[in-house]
Amino acid sequence: MLKVYIAGPLSTGVYSDITRNVRNAIDHADSIMMLGGAPYLPHLSHFWNLFHVHSWEEWMTLDHEYIQLCGAVYRLPGESKGADQEVQWAMSLGIPIYHRMEEIAEAIKRYNFQLSQLRA
Repeated sequence: MLKVYIAGPLSTGVYSDITRNVRNAIDHADSIMMLGGAPYLPHLSHFWNLFHVHSWEEWMTLDHEYIQLCGAVYRLPGESKGADQEVQWAMSLGIPIYHRMEEIAEAIKRYNFQLSQLRA
């Protein structure tokens, strides 16, 4: 399965905006999973942070580690300092960035086909 890091707005705005951002990211992650990908969703740290508060920098350090394990980044629309940084990290590692669901669907299909050829 193609591991897909989802980068997008999270902590921008008031609480209702954050909730909307998390929901949007979950919806996209679910679509990627249904396409046969393995999404990594850093937005779920929102819930973790409700019980164990960590700084933005600590969350970004963790995100940097996970980006290195992924074969693609799916960038959600919207302003986000963190997502922009995540895209820069991925680009420096040669990890492709996708902005449309159609693009990531094709990448997943290609990856799964290549994987099936290796296993044959």
